[in-house]
Amino acid sequence: MLGGRGRGELDRIEEQILDVKHKLSSISRDRRTAALTGRADRVMEARVRLTQKTLENCGLLVEYVRKFSEPIARDMEIKHSRLLREFEHIREVDSPNAFHEWIRSNVVPVVRQSEQAASLAATVLKKSQGEKIDFHRWAKRQTR
Repeated sequence: MLGGRGRGELDRIEEQILDVKHKLSSISRDRRTAALTGRADRVMEARVRLTQKTLENCGLLVEYVRKFSEPIARDMEIKHSRLLREFEHIREVDSPNAFHEWIRSNVVPVVRQSEQAASLAATVLKKSQGEKIDFHRWAKRQTR
């Protein structure tokens, strides 16, 4: 399915995804701490950073899926690019509720679809190589 070079590129992307997931966990802890201490300004700052990292992760997932299917990756990339453009505008809006609603109704569905596509690609690859797994590597090691 993939030669040694392709496998190496996938490993590199997987490591980048793991790193972003680790950073997302750290930022989530910061957001939770800010919320517990009543720091609304810090909560909003953390939400913006979480969204930035989430969109970075989404871009990596597009790159990963592209190794398996250009048409699926292109569809994901169109959605990702739209989110990046919208993010530049919505982050300037001084309304935490509007920002949260945009995340809930726009970011979450695209990220969920991207995660599912990448997970399916990774799982199929691993199973085709004889590995017995039920989930992709970056979900398993998210808490490293």
